[in-house]
Amino acid sequence: MSVGSYFAESFQYGDAGREIGSSDTAPAVLRARILLHLLFTDRLVIPDSQILNNVALRGLLWPQAQTSAAPSDLGDMVTDGRLVIARRDIRPSLTELRAWQASRGSVMPNVPTEEYTRYVDALLDRLPADHVLTWNFDQVRTGYKTSALRLLRRHGEDLGQQDRATDVAIDWVESQETLLYSEFLEWKRSVARVLDPVALTQVDHLVAAAYQLNFASTNDLDMAGPDDKSSPFGHVRLDDEQIAHETTADCYAINGFVLSRVPVPVILAAIESRPRQAILAEFDKARLGAVPEWHTVENAFQELMEKLNIAVLKLLDSTDLAKAREVFHEVRPKVRLRWVAHRAIGRVMDALLEVSTGGTPVTPVTMGAKLSLLGWAVYRDVHQERRDSVLEATHQWDREAMRLLQTHPDQLLVRFPTTTLQRVVAAPGRLEAETVSSPLA
Repeated sequence: MSVGSYFAESFQYGDAGREIGSSDTAPAVLRARILLHLLFTDRLVIPDSQILNNVALRGLLWPQAQTSAAPSDLGDMVTDGRLVIARRDIRPSLTELRAWQASRGSVMPNVPTEEYTRYVDALLDRLPADHVLTWNFDQVRTGYKTSALRLLRRHGEDLGQQDRATDVAIDWVESQETLLYSEFLEWKRSVARVLDPVALTQVDHLVAAAYQLNFASTNDLDMAGPDDKSSPFGHVRLDDEQIAHETTADCYAINGFVLSRVPVPVILAAIESRPRQAILAEFDKARLGAVPEWHTVENAFQELMEKLNIAVLKLLDSTDLAKAREVFHEVRPKVRLRWVAHRAIGRVMDALLEVSTGGTPVTPVTMGAKLSLLGWAVYRDVHQERRDSVLEATHQWDREAMRLLQTHPDQLLVRFPTTTLQRVVAAPGRLEAETVSSPLA
């Protein structure tokens, strides 16, 4: 099972991006994006800095920080262990981190109130140990500068021409003993009048993407990002060879209009449903190097959409959304699920899941999302370590299957997939080197 997926979109709704039209719209779209990703990843991880400094996100967690009509109920996802707040090891208390930010004055944007941080700390203090994620500040900080320089230099090479904004940014990053995003924003403001604004915005996207990629890889997290130009995926070169599967389904739920309004219990019920668990079990197979069964994913996806349709149509029957129900019946919105696998010779497969939704007259925003199912091991030159861990997991499953074959054969079909049973029964004296699927949860 994955530790979780790093949510790489919150930067779009803060000081690193201005794509969302108005402050009233940002919380609604952000809430929809979070719930969309939670349907397809077991735990969605957001770092402490975004929990503190993203105004739209704060309003979705704490009613007293609410700035729009979007429901302020994502605290329920935190206490349920689905939305994970990753805290740095040097300041695990958000109240303490907030005090440090406040002491830095204008360098830190959007510092929250102490009441807000005490509220979030209280949520986290009630969590069991396996729902807590702490990250190593020095490790992430060291890798951030290296990642930013790599992306900026590659951007300069790809342009094939002189780009003053990129060159000046590279010189500034190199001059920093430690790169901090808050200090980059201060530098960006100081040079805004003398550098091309379009080029400077691109530099901003690259530096933000470097943080996201580095944070995910350092903490062995999968990646959840937008399916558009602002995605960190756009700054990572994947291999050309690919295997793609695609399916579509009628769905009233997975679009910005509904997900910005649907109560959290509806999404939690979908998360805990059998078809959604079947989808995630196939994702786990991919992480371990086995080949997922696309038909299982496709059938479970169709069933999950049907269940969501029933729940959402009941929601739309409420008085204030009755008109929306009529529109949805007329346009019959669809959702598309696309699995793309990128391979390289001698490397672990990296699978990308794409989810996109059709727009409707009641929502101006169509939604797209990508999940990197295997995290970023491919880009950190740890391929052999990943293969070794897969083989060891295979051997452990086979040994356990052999034990049950000798002691409790009635439990085999419950505990292990058919591929494991075929191998063990056919050659009980040999542990083969092929990877196998994990048991369905």
